[in-house]
Amino acid sequence: MIERSRDREPGRGARAGRREERVGEGLAELGRWLRDQIRQGIAGAPREPRSHWEAIARRMVDAQAPAVARRLSGLASVVHREDWPSRLLEEYALLHLMSVACERRAHLPGALPRTLDAHLGVPVPRGEVLAGEPVRDVWTVLGLRDVESAGLVTRRAWLLGRATGRKALVLSHAPPGHPLDDSLRTCEDVHAALVFHPAAPPLRALVATGPGRGPDGAARGPADTGPADTGPADTGPAGDGAARDGDGGLDEGAAGGAPAGTWVAELLDEHARAMAGDPWLEAWPAVLSGVTPVDDGGWHLADPRGDALPVHGPPPWRLVAVSGGHPLTVAGEWTPDGFHPLSAWTPGEAVPL
Repeated sequence: MIERSRDREPGRGARAGRREERVGEGLAELGRWLRDQIRQGIAGAPREPRSHWEAIARRMVDAQAPAVARRLSGLASVVHREDWPSRLLEEYALLHLMSVACERRAHLPGALPRTLDAHLGVPVPRGEVLAGEPVRDVWTVLGLRDVESAGLVTRRAWLLGRATGRKALVLSHAPPGHPLDDSLRTCEDVHAALVFHPAAPPLRALVATGPGRGPDGAARGPADTGPADTGPADTGPAGDGAARDGDGGLDEGAAGGAPAGTWVAELLDEHARAMAGDPWLEAWPAVLSGVTPVDDGGWHLADPRGDALPVHGPPPWRLVAVSGGHPLTVAGEWTPDGFHPLSAWTPGEAVPL
């Protein structure tokens, strides 16, 4: 058995090498395509048929860069937004940066090559992730957000460690109309050990099972029985890969009150540091303390210092009702579109939004 395992390693390395070569060729083609778009100008972009974007997206699928393909497919929707010129140029710039980073991969510092791989859609072997050092804590589920893209619904579950202060993102996926993993519930506290994907900053995580590790140093549990690579799905339906107690359920604790938060300026500083490590970061978990929802020609969350963040989406009437005009703690996603509230805490209540 040991010899066969060793024999597979050269094959695995060769496959990884071939994939890296195909990805490199695909991203080089993407770079040429982007230069053509800028040379022609973007004025006619809203009139382009969907096939214009899907053609280059399919090329990225062939090049084994599925995450880039999903990003390109999304441009067909971007060009119909009111602010489409700025958003389209922003997406072009980020894709160009990805193409250049791929070309100069050997010179990228620190964990940036692994961060690049994540945004290309290169799978990380599940065993490699689970072999990482577990971070044990009581994790508050800040909120869930479901996003549909390219025929797949992704659930983002944002967690915050009460003792460590670590932030984590646990992903699950399903086709439209199929149930998503519901083992993590907004505002609940979960006693668990997380292991993080290699990246800068480390954010995406798997929820390992059991209180300890196996004799070979690898985390043990249902997640080990899944496919060899973590592809798009980290957790399957019914919570496959989630922490479980002796009855097979999540080891959940009672709500411990509002999680520790920051004011707006501190959040923006934290987000800037995260972006320095991952320039393609699309969303960042945020907990704001002492903020009040205010309508000033558009809804904002204002803190006692007078700083405020715009709220994205429809009017946050539920949050306004929970607040009653008083400061409260709000958790959500900070994105280029604005702040997406996901949960709120008042002195006596935790409320999913």
